[in-house]
Amino acid sequence: MSELTVPVIRFRSAEDCTQAARALHEQQFEPRQESVTEISVTPWEDFDEALLVLQADGFACERADKPVTRLGPGKPKPVA
Repeated sequence: MSELTVPVIRFRSAEDCTQAARALHEQQFEPRQESVTEISVTPWEDFDEALLVLQADGFACERADKPVTRLGPGKPKPVA
């Protein structure tokens, strides 16, 4: 089975990450904290644009792929 990854934007420090998340939110993106120095953007279709916006605003950041745990199929919910 191949490893499942999600794209994240990685920063040098937690402070840079917090400021970048705030800047993205102000630009109507939906950032999500993945770790102290990483954020993702949903929907994923907006990811590349968000990365370009941050780089244009002078944030030192890079694209990275974060491995995630693949969840198995859940129990179906009962139909009422």
